[in-house]
Amino acid sequence: MTFEKGSLILVDYTMRAKDSDAVIETTSEEDAKAGSIHEPDVLYVPRLVSVGEANYPVLKGFAEGLVEMSVGESKAIEVGPEKAWGARDPKKVRTYPQRKLGKDADRYSVGDHVVIDDKAGIIRFMSSGRVQIDFNHVHAGKTLVYDATVKALLDKQDDVIRSILLARLSIKEPEFATDADVLSITLAGEILESMELPAAKRRVARDIFKFVPDLASVRFVESFENKAKAAAEAQQQPAPPAADDAASGDSTADDAATTTTPDSDADSGDSRAA
Repeated sequence: MTFEKGSLILVDYTMRAKDSDAVIETTSEEDAKAGSIHEPDVLYVPRLVSVGEANYPVLKGFAEGLVEMSVGESKAIEVGPEKAWGARDPKKVRTYPQRKLGKDADRYSVGDHVVIDDKAGIIRFMSSGRVQIDFNHVHAGKTLVYDATVKALLDKQDDVIRSILLARLSIKEPEFATDADVLSITLAGEILESMELPAAKRRVARDIFKFVPDLASVRFVESFENKAKAAAEAQQQPAPPAADDAASGDSTADDAATTTTPDSDADSGDSRAA
């Protein structure tokens, strides 16, 4: 099966450098830990890819390999530098006086990432008041190997919306509802504190309209909870009886009244994620 241009698919993969087998990028938490690149704040879930388009891009060589795959298929895809981060360019390695690093120049060492003249680079050499900085991409010149599995082709509206919200807002279990041609998305918790939220919402709306064109409107509902009130109410809840106390006592009417089984709703709570 060949995916059509613009298809949304979910892909699990681990990208390694061919020469060293070092893990560079992965959707697998296990592989991230084994490769010493694990980040606790990252959601390790299949990646959303828009086949042949730039909405959810991957490296060119990887994208070309995915097009020819089928749902459920696993494949090793090799990608040369020309379809990854390009060949290394010696002209992008430049030498500066160490003072170019600013007032904290003495704190830098080989391997540190720096920004010089609005360009990001890596310090490769330091000596005698001089510093050599490499402005090539850190993985320039490398041949990559992807171990990839296509997990799903997203062809249902709710699956598309759910995957877009995960990709753009990192919401693993998003809360949303569709009424006619209006989509309402509830935002709550820490995401509301993000300074990048306005731009992220615009990207979500743009993607929703592209991949779910029947929708006419996207609305964001921002839900804030009174944490102090919730904490106070939790403290006021009576402690459950000790096991020994619950099992003891005589069978008088008064005792029976105090040990009546509570309604099934008493222990229920709002299961919506904050």
